[in-house]
Amino acid sequence: MKHLGKYLLENAIVSEEQLEEALQSQVAFGGRLGTNLVELGYLTLDELTRHLAAHVGLSVPPREWLETPEITALQAVPVELVKRHKVLPLKIENRTLHLAMVDPLDPARMDEIAFASGLRVKPYVFPEATAYYWLDYHYDIPREIRHIDLGGAQDAKLDPEDEAWARRHRAAQPAPLAPEAQALGIAPLGEDEELVGETVFSELQTRMIGRMDAARDEMEHREAARSTPAAPRPEAEAESMPAPAPEAADTRIPALEAALRQSTNRAEVADRTLRLAGRYAESAALLLVRPQTIEGLQALGEMSTRVRGVVLPRASESRFAACADDGEPLRMAVPTTGIDARVLAALGRSAAREMALLPVRIRARVVNLLYVDNGPDALGETAYAALEALCREMSGVYERLILERKRRIG
Repeated sequence: MKHLGKYLLENAIVSEEQLEEALQSQVAFGGRLGTNLVELGYLTLDELTRHLAAHVGLSVPPREWLETPEITALQAVPVELVKRHKVLPLKIENRTLHLAMVDPLDPARMDEIAFASGLRVKPYVFPEATAYYWLDYHYDIPREIRHIDLGGAQDAKLDPEDEAWARRHRAAQPAPLAPEAQALGIAPLGEDEELVGETVFSELQTRMIGRMDAARDEMEHREAARSTPAAPRPEAEAESMPAPAPEAADTRIPALEAALRQSTNRAEVADRTLRLAGRYAESAALLLVRPQTIEGLQALGEMSTRVRGVVLPRASESRFAACADDGEPLRMAVPTTGIDARVLAALGRSAAREMALLPVRIRARVVNLLYVDNGPDALGETAYAALEALCREMSGVYERLILERKRRIG
């Protein structure tokens, strides 16, 4: 079957320029091609759903099935499979499980679910953006990134996970989100929606504190396990090893540089970039630069459980936003006031001596910021130059990934 991008081009649904921009966003931000086209405004979610159905030759599930799936269907598939395969069991009829699937043409996924449920599987189209919402709504399965508003924006919303959770607690029979953009978590509150009340807000705070405690416990457990001596590992596995102290890392740098250049997706690019950055600085974090926000993606060490809760409006008065806008690297003392100080406090890096922000581009567009600091010490000049080179290398890997995806479409 032809690639979705080629189908959309051949049917004049999107232009080559729009597809190119969506491919760039997909490489930088992850997600499916269709999700990126919707986020960029080139397709509505309804349009994407219709085109996906026509492209793969499958039906769209009735909305009422998505809103109120049968309890027996939900119970027929283990939650672990629902989460891993991004599927929503809808209805059981004549020993057939009607199943909404993000990958509805994957026979291995269908076979696994058929085996687990003991039922035949009939797949339906389930766009990724739609899946995010309904899996949260029915299973409390969160999206990847949770946000904490650090910019003081008046129109800031709860993240999609907590918004859906709060909605379920506002009424005995909560109405599902109707506007398509809310499935992406990017729309303002509608006229018929209420702000979260004081009682629910208190419950949400308790829930979020519980999450933070659990994340902290997990991090401490990992750190304890990491401190246990382990047998030496081959050089070829360098990218999968915990980052050693900078002074002991030189022999690993060539292997990690080679691994970065061979990365096949954004997750590998981010992981290997951070591990290399950890050779030159005590702490490192990657942030996504979106059109309206700057969002935490991934980090080393103690920041790893904090960075994904950060979202900063691009319009804010901050050095992070300025670096994203002008694309110029900066190096400065860690700020003690303003939004930048709040960002550093959220990351747990307020006590660092100095920080650096380095932009990562795809063509002329800044898509990532690499944050680094060296704790109580200054960043060395050689280390800073190596970090600038690392960001240029990361940009080159992104370019290669875009070209590879374009070749698959062609």
